[in-house]
Amino acid sequence: MPLRKQNGRRVRVGVLGCGPIAQYAHFESCIKARNADLYAICDVAQDLLHRMAASYQPQKSYQDYDEMLADPDIDAVIIATSDAFHVPASMKRLLKLVNMSSVKSLLAFPLKRLRLLPKWLRKVANSYKWGT
Repeated sequence: MPLRKQNGRRVRVGVLGCGPIAQYAHFESCIKARNADLYAICDVAQDLLHRMAASYQPQKSYQDYDEMLADPDIDAVIIATSDAFHVPASMKRLLKLVNMSSVKSLLAFPLKRLRLLPKWLRKVANSYKWGT
């Protein structure tokens, strides 16, 4: 079931990370989606961020993930960073209660990091279901 805001407007998506995966998959997917817009991108590498902003033309670009998360107009976040940053970025996002997608399999994370997720999920949601 596709994401759609209640008032029928398109979902504003922020993408964390401007590396190859974001460039070859997530930016294009957001641009081509019928129900979403590439609203914001975020990367710590300023030169990469500027190049991707010029190429994909999101409404906003951020060098700081916390600033992007603070944007009240973002409806969903795609985490497209290297493996080591997925769990911490996911936890931050969950605390902000915005829809989130992490493109890494749970098997890609060290067990000690994965053990933190249920604790964080209990803080931010009444229920959470893994898988389908």
